[in-house]
Amino acid sequence: MSERKQSKETSTRKICNFSPDSDSEELKIIANNPSYVCMACGRSAAGSEHLCKPEKMASAW
Repeated sequence: MSERKQSKETSTRKICNFSPDSDSEELKIIANNPSYVCMACGRSAAGSEHLCKPEKMASAW
């Protein structure tokens, strides 16, 4: 599997607004290597700008 990188072209669309059955390439990029979790819906994303109520995840390692 190739490494996905967030490009400058990726929007700041909220991951909270994607439907649960979405198979969007944009969704895969946004959710790759999450650092934040949405306190409203529980979804996670790499950047806080993609969540409605973001909170930094605590490091598990």
